[in-house]
Amino acid sequence: MATENIIMKLVSLGSSSSHLILSSFGSCLQYLESCLGSRAVQLLKPILTKLGKSRQEAHEEIRVLSHQASDVVKKEGGNNDLIERIKRAEFFKEVWDEIDGMLDPKNFIGRYV
Repeated sequence: MATENIIMKLVSLGSSSSHLILSSFGSCLQYLESCLGSRAVQLLKPILTKLGKSRQEAHEEIRVLSHQASDVVKKEGGNNDLIERIKRAEFFKEVWDEIDGMLDPKNFIGRYV
């Protein structure tokens, strides 16, 4: 009987630890995704400028979409959907096809991410 109690406590402790590790891992993945998204957004301005768009207009479009995405996170508890918003915004239509490639972690090897 005592052995069963010890085993049950160890199983409970193990499952709690596993849950903590997995949730921490999930948070790390979300952080990494956020960092990659931020870096990709920073790379958009020079690309758009080369395509003839105004750097200031690009900055303003990103700022507006960023505030909208931030509201979803802060007020609704949702996920940061800035990249999805950029993919839907007509202003960025010329670079829609490049955005997913920009998010490839291989592009950031040796950098801060």
